[in-house]
Amino acid sequence: MNKILLVIRREYLVRVKKKSFLILTLLTPLIIIGFIAAMAFLAINGKEEKTITVVDQSGLFEGHLENSDDLVFKFSDSPLDSALAALESGKGFAVLEIPDLDVDAPTGVKFHMEGNPTTSVTGSIARKMENRLHDLKLERSGISQSTLDSLESDVRIATFDISDKGEDGEAKQSSAGSAQAIGMVFAVIIYMFIFVYGAMVMRGVIEEKLSRIVEVIVSSIRPFQLMMGKVIGVAAVGLTQLALWVILLGIGFTIVASFIPENLFDEAAMAQVASSPQVSGMEAFMAENPNIAQGVFSIINMPWGMIIITFLFFFVGGYLQYGALFAAVGSAVDSDADSQQFMFPITVPLIIAYMAAFTVVTQDPNGPVSFWLSMIPLTSPIIMTIRVPFGGVAPWELALSMILLIGGFMATIWLAGRIYRIGILMHGTKVNYKVLAKWVRMRN
Repeated sequence: MNKILLVIRREYLVRVKKKSFLILTLLTPLIIIGFIAAMAFLAINGKEEKTITVVDQSGLFEGHLENSDDLVFKFSDSPLDSALAALESGKGFAVLEIPDLDVDAPTGVKFHMEGNPTTSVTGSIARKMENRLHDLKLERSGISQSTLDSLESDVRIATFDISDKGEDGEAKQSSAGSAQAIGMVFAVIIYMFIFVYGAMVMRGVIEEKLSRIVEVIVSSIRPFQLMMGKVIGVAAVGLTQLALWVILLGIGFTIVASFIPENLFDEAAMAQVASSPQVSGMEAFMAENPNIAQGVFSIINMPWGMIIITFLFFFVGGYLQYGALFAAVGSAVDSDADSQQFMFPITVPLIIAYMAAFTVVTQDPNGPVSFWLSMIPLTSPIIMTIRVPFGGVAPWELALSMILLIGGFMATIWLAGRIYRIGILMHGTKVNYKVLAKWVRMRN
C-alpha cells in the first residue's frame, strides 16, 4: 500500500508542477469568462438596426408592424420600382412587398434585399403579419380578443414522487425537466472526465515505456501497484483541476458582476415593480408563475443526499474501471497511433451509454432498456447517474448496480493488470488481440 501511495504522490506532483497544468488551469476559466462576456456584449451591442421599406398595397398593415430592437419598418407610398431603386442605391436594408392580398389566403408577399435574409428576419416578419391577419379575422367574426382569451384553458399538472416522502408522510413534488437537467450535467461530467483523464493515463504509460524508465521502476514495485498508482494519481490531478476551475470561475464571475453599473436597469420601473402588490413577496411571485414555482420546489425537494452519493460512487467507480483499461492499452502499444485499434472497443460502451442518455433514458428512465444499461458495469456510471434524479429507482436496483460495478471494476482491474505486467516491458512487438489474450493467460 505504501508503494501505491508513493506512485500516487509522484504522478500527482509531476503533473501538477508542470507549466502546462498551471497555464491550462488558469487560462481555461479566463477563456470561459471572456467568451461569455464577449457573447453578452455582442448580444447587447452587436445588433444592427435594419430599416425595411414596406410597400403595402393592401393597406392592412400600416401601423400594425411594430418595430423591434433590430427591425424598423418604414411604410412608403412610392411605387415598388422606386423603393427597389432606392434599395439598390444603398438606402435601407430591404423592401417588403405586400400585394392586395386576401385575408383568408395571404399569398404573394415578397422580400427584396441584397443577398439572402436569415430565417430569424423573415420569421419575425411573418409572425407580425400573421398576428395582424389573426386580429382581422376576429374582427370580421365579431369576436374580441378578450372573449377568445377567456375560452383558453391552461392545465398545469403537478407531479409527485410517491417513492420520496417527507417527514409528514406526504409525497414530495417532482419535475421531469429539473431531474433531466441535473442527471445530464452529472453524466456529462463523468463522460468527459473518463475520456480526458483516461487518455492522460494512457499517454503517461506510453511515455514511460518508451523512455525505459519503467524497467527501473518495476524492479522495486509490482506492475499492478504501478498501474493503480498511476490511475489514482491522474484522477487526483483531474479532481484538483476541476476544483480550481470551479473556484476561479466563481471568483471571476463575482469580479465581472462588480463592474455592472447599478443603474443598468430603469430605477423607476424597478421601484414600480418592487412596490406592486402582485409581486410584493416571493409567495405572490410563485403564485403568478406556477411553472417556475414547480421547478424551484422540485429542485429543493429532490433527494440530494442520494443523488450526490450515487454520483460520487459511480464517478469514482467508472473512472477507475476505464482508467485501468486505458493504462492496459498504453502498456501494450508504443505510440498513440497504435492504440486506436484497442481504444475503440473500450470506448464503445461509454459512447452507447452517452447516446442512450440523451434518447432512451430521458424518455423512459425506468423502462427495460434503461434498467439493463444501468446494470451493466461499463454503462452504469452514466445511466444510473441519470436515472436517480428521476426517482423510481428501487433500493435493490441501486444496490445491485453498485455491486455489479464493484464486480466489474475488480474484473477489469484483474484483466488490465494481466496485460499491464507484460506489456509494460515489451518493445517493438506487434500486438493484436491474440497476443493480448496470450498475455492474460500467462501465469508468470
